[in-house]
Amino acid sequence: MKSVRRRLRGDGPVAFELSGGVDSSAVVGMAKFLLDSGSIRTDGLDVFSLTVSEPESDEKSFQDDVVWMLQLPFDRLAAGPTDPKVCAAQAARYLDVPDFPNGQMMYPMMDLARRKGCRVYLTGEGGDHWLTGSNLYCADLMRQLRFVKLVRRLRFDRRFIGALGPINRRPTIWQVFARGVLRPLAAQVLPAGVRKRLRPMVGANSIPPFLDSEFAKRVCLAERLRSHHEGLRCSSFAQQTMYDVFNSSWETHTYELCERSASWHGFDARYSFHDRRLIEFAFGLPEEQRRRDDLTKFVLRNAIAGLVPDSVWLRRTKAEFSPQFLKAFESIDASMMLENLSINRRGWLHLQKVIKL
Repeated sequence: MKSVRRRLRGDGPVAFELSGGVDSSAVVGMAKFLLDSGSIRTDGLDVFSLTVSEPESDEKSFQDDVVWMLQLPFDRLAAGPTDPKVCAAQAARYLDVPDFPNGQMMYPMMDLARRKGCRVYLTGEGGDHWLTGSNLYCADLMRQLRFVKLVRRLRFDRRFIGALGPINRRPTIWQVFARGVLRPLAAQVLPAGVRKRLRPMVGANSIPPFLDSEFAKRVCLAERLRSHHEGLRCSSFAQQTMYDVFNSSWETHTYELCERSASWHGFDARYSFHDRRLIEFAFGLPEEQRRRDDLTKFVLRNAIAGLVPDSVWLRRTKAEFSPQFLKAFESIDASMMLENLSINRRGWLHLQKVIKL
């Protein structure tokens, strides 16, 4: 409640990005509760959503349920396409990488919100980071010798761990056990030489196949990656997962791009789930409050019951936006672009392997 309320201050109406997921719906629902209870004063709350053509990305029904229940001003727009000319212009303007394809699709929504006088917008980003739960909790259960609960958790984790082979191929229980139990425990107790021999068996080869092996060896890439993941700095492996996210350079890069895009469109982007106090609270939660069987974000769902529709706070599905990246590459001559990359000219990657991916 405090996290949302302190991010609603601004000049003009406040915009909300509503995907239809649990996190963004929770932020909108809490803001409406604060408004109805007289806890905040604002020039208005405006909700904006996107529609996409891919079925796996479509959350229109959940968006409709939230808007119908909360009765807030609402605009839905089609997701914007990835324009290669925009990518080139951004690279020239910032002397850096352009926005991600799923960032560009937000432009129509941001442009409309700005025309309506909004200068602040809130999103649901961050809920996944701190409240989803960790697959490495299985290693904690093994250390505690809680075998019945371990087997039950492994079965449910098969639904959340990304496929280890082709797309849509569910990993086996052994693969889940190897990565979620054997690998983290081995990193704590086995000598370095033994760990090196076991890595291929547990799928721990961290060097992507499209990178040149001599280049990876020259820059000690494998050692640098392992030094980041090995070594337990927290009281549990589940906490270690959140610690790694908190210190992730990839997350820093992602939010730098989000902030850059928001600034270009005239917005102050605010993230209620990245409030320091909320993160500290999440670090102290028992893992059962994050994921209980196949229900992730258990504590959040209980907190927003009644603030959002049942169809949302009880949903177990999640939209998949990776097709936006594929469409972006299809809209340009990806092979020509990759050939012109300096890392390809220097021989740091295998171009054909990249194209096959």
